[in-house]
Amino acid sequence: MPFPEDRAFNEALVRIVSRALTNAAYRDLCFQDAAAAFLEVAGFALPAGLALRFKEGEGLELGVGLSAFRPVATALADLDLEPVAGGRGTQFFNGRNVCE
Repeated sequence: MPFPEDRAFNEALVRIVSRALTNAAYRDLCFQDAAAAFLEVAGFALPAGLALRFKEGEGLELGVGLSAFRPVATALADLDLEPVAGGRGTQFFNGRNVCE
């Protein structure tokens, strides 16, 4: 999911923080149900796949979601690459080229 760069999204975040700093009931909503707090001020729901969490205290925190682990495949041999390199390739059967 791409990071939201929409101006309306960024402006909503500013309004949310401002309201949470001055309104105790809204601040509690931020901690209890961040999506509902966002919707109430922004007027639109969070983008699909984006989670918002509020935390008490100073400092900035960045959360990054990682997809499932996918090990890097081993390098392909020249014979593995030959069929996709723009030709019918070379096919071996019992060590003999059967395409010639």
